[in-house]
Amino acid sequence: MAEANDQPTPAPAVSKRTLDEEREYLEGLLTSRFNFYLGFAGVVGAGLTQVQATGERAALVAIAFFLSLLFWRALFRTHVLVKYLLEEIDSDETHPLSRARRRAEAKVEARLFPGNANQYFGQYIPGAITIAFFLAAVYFGYGVLLGG
Repeated sequence: MAEANDQPTPAPAVSKRTLDEEREYLEGLLTSRFNFYLGFAGVVGAGLTQVQATGERAALVAIAFFLSLLFWRALFRTHVLVKYLLEEIDSDETHPLSRARRRAEAKVEARLFPGNANQYFGQYIPGAITIAFFLAAVYFGYGVLLGG
């Protein structure tokens, strides 16, 4: 028989991160994914210099292309989340980060690269590497078809 004190135990309270903690986490995630991706691209590049057979090169860059698409998607998704968090923070004019960004933008008249670094880490660089893998796969695959 159940005792009178048997009450369902309440679920533990879930701690919610603040906007700043979430931003810090996602920016760290974007950075670590980007660094891992650069390592992956470097290993593929080094592998291409060691492989002599055109068929093996074609297979290597075809696999690298498909894996690179997955990396690019993960990086892009993380970039979008960071972008939304930064926009949310910027909407609060009293937040230290939004004040600092406004002051920095007012002092910088011309940038060498437009946009912010997160765009390059999450969109442009992985996209360029993925396209390079695709072009290399086509090039080496065409060589295999020609019997080279």
